[in-house]
Amino acid sequence: MRDFSWIKKGQLAGMAMPGSATDIEDDLQFLRDSGIRLLVSLSERPIDPQLLARYDISALHLPVADFTPPSIEQLRKFLDHVRFTLSQGGAVGVHCRAGLGRTGTVLASYLISEGMDTASAMAEVRRIRPGSIETDEQEAVLEEFERALRKKK
Repeated sequence: MRDFSWIKKGQLAGMAMPGSATDIEDDLQFLRDSGIRLLVSLSERPIDPQLLARYDISALHLPVADFTPPSIEQLRKFLDHVRFTLSQGGAVGVHCRAGLGRTGTVLASYLISEGMDTASAMAEVRRIRPGSIETDEQEAVLEEFERALRKKK
């Protein structure tokens, strides 16, 4: 499995597209063995949900064009699915193509939802997954997301 790393051990991980460097079935077996029960695909073309189901992995497809940020609505949907999966004892994996820009942005949104400020969340994701959160627009959506969350409280 290429570029797999836990952002929150045993709960939330980022990675490159499964099957991009090794056999997809080997990657999916690795994910299953790691406890991943939900795979979030940010790439424009998701992994076949029927293939994922053979490994007891559910699919969530939130397509985001490369080098662009997800929408606030996509981040909220992501977090709802993460919370549900964690409440059921499963872990969540997130990928785009390389596992950096879009994936890093979504992973940082989780840390922000857990109380981190945007700068700290981006720094933590970049520490674990160097090169993550690649554009000013991706950074800006995280700042906007933090403001929206704080307003709700």
